[in-house]
Amino acid sequence: FLGFYPDGSDSHNFFEMTGGIFVPYPSITCLTEHDTQLLRRLMVLRLDNSTRAFHVTERQALLKILLDYYAIHLDGFRRPKSLDVLKEVFS
Repeated sequence: FLGFYPDGSDSHNFFEMTGGIFVPYPSITCLTEHDTQLLRRLMVLRLDNSTRAFHVTERQALLKILLDYYAIHLDGFRRPKSLDVLKEVFS
């Protein structure tokens, strides 16, 4: 837990990355509607379920979303040098 997280209280179709909120209309800093739905699914995912909740391409998209989100909100955040390893793990 890093002390910040997306506000999942709204059911709007787009996630605004800089504000960390769901909004009704897209802007330049919003995720696509598809990526917003992936993020929403991740936010409500129960970790005690052992089945794979996401396809490999969805996991890779989520990894990119999370890294982009951290880069926006954490000063000095650098993408992991082991990004290829992370992609393989999320495959």
